[in-house]
Amino acid sequence: MKYLVAFGCSHTNGSMIDGVSGSSEYTVRNGFPGMIAEKHGYHLYNISKSGASNQYIHRTVVDYITNHMNTNAKQLFLINWTSRPRIELRYKEEST
Repeated sequence: MKYLVAFGCSHTNGSMIDGVSGSSEYTVRNGFPGMIAEKHGYHLYNISKSGASNQYIHRTVVDYITNHMNTNAKQLFLINWTSRPRIELRYKEEST
């Protein structure tokens, strides 16, 4: 089986395709990763998230490769980095 595994932000997630903020099954399937997957006969596994930072994208790629990658399947990765200024602010649990 062939998989297109997509990582990225709202552009990769198909946000706003249907004119509504956020993402849905429709927007994920009709965004550009879904169109590429369909055209080339891949099953889509879209791990993108609206508002994702480059740190989040990097972390999800590493997590997928480390914990979820199926070595028996053909996989094509699509990694769509977001803008450079978009950063992630993380706080220690006890400081909230």
